[in-house]
Amino acid sequence: MATWDVVVLGSAHTDYMMWGEALPKANEEHYADLFLTDSGGKGVNQAVAAARLGARVALIGCVGQDKRGDAILHRLEIEGVDLKYVYQIEDAPTGVVMSHFNHNGEKQTTILKGANAALTVEDVSEALVLGSAKVLLLQLGISVLAGFKAAEIARRNGAFIILDPAPVQPIPDELMQIVGLIKPNADEARQLTGIPVTDRDSARAAAHRLRETGPAAVIVQVIDSGNLLLTDQGEIWLPEIPVNRLDTTGAGDAFAAACAVGIAEGMSWEAIGQFASESAALTTTRYGALPAFPKREHLMTAFE
Repeated sequence: MATWDVVVLGSAHTDYMMWGEALPKANEEHYADLFLTDSGGKGVNQAVAAARLGARVALIGCVGQDKRGDAILHRLEIEGVDLKYVYQIEDAPTGVVMSHFNHNGEKQTTILKGANAALTVEDVSEALVLGSAKVLLLQLGISVLAGFKAAEIARRNGAFIILDPAPVQPIPDELMQIVGLIKPNADEARQLTGIPVTDRDSARAAAHRLRETGPAAVIVQVIDSGNLLLTDQGEIWLPEIPVNRLDTTGAGDAFAAACAVGIAEGMSWEAIGQFASESAALTTTRYGALPAFPKREHLMTAFE
């Protein structure tokens, strides 16, 4: 059986994104400066980002039997992501994300789960790629029960489990006990721990609280400052890398994917943190998610 560097379990959506001076309020109209549409969803984003970094990647997820689902499958195929366990179902549409961004980077997002809600524990149990994965990367945009089942199978076969806890919802204790790395942003860390994350000290407190629930390693984002990585070996501060930032869409997915690739390649935690920080930073220099994820060769020369 083939070995997969990274197996991603997560959502697949069509992204509709608009940028403008202000976010609309109820019954208001605003003109946009830029509109983009592309394949997306955290599962698709992270699978593509990992593949561009040189990993052998498979995705487990669901799309509808519609043109948007076909487009996502085609995009993934072009990117070299294995699609055997991306199920195309007929009784739900492909998921949709509609996002508005203002010039300050704030956003409003509406999500239609669509086919993403149809992924079952049985679907996951049939995904043979979980038996040969080095790393399983999962989020909470699909059934938590399906995610837990995938983590159980992958962990039993020696995989390292990474959880990107978005969108935040209750996480079973049993899942937290087998997670190797959890990577919340500042708001997700607050929701999971009750600790407002505003600086390095509060990030440290949130990370310690999360480690107490099971994960061996925790990375907590501090907005506009960097990320704090906490393991049993100690603490590593990952400062934000200065770049010409245009759009932060997908930066968190780029960071998570790079962590997965680094772990699959056996990098040290310090090297993983730097690799992930650089990948996320480069992603912010272009608009959108998929168009912005860097290829490995670009990443290796961008910060020389």
